[in-house]
Amino acid sequence: SGGKTTASPKIWEDSAGFAAAVAKFEADTAAALAAPAGDVDAFKAQFGAVAANCSSCHQNYRIKK
Repeated sequence: SGGKTTASPKIWEDSAGFAAAVAKFEADTAAALAAPAGDVDAFKAQFGAVAANCSSCHQNYRIKK
């Protein structure tokens, strides 16, 4: 509304799905923060779980250029 965006109208058409995606991202982030990684390999696993949310959400709720 009022600016350039690549947000897909699907955000509003499937608001329950979008809200679920945001909730999963928040839960995965909270879990990673609650159990700090002890080494690089553990960090990579935690980061991968959190970052996977970005990809799936962008695939479903962003207009591809």
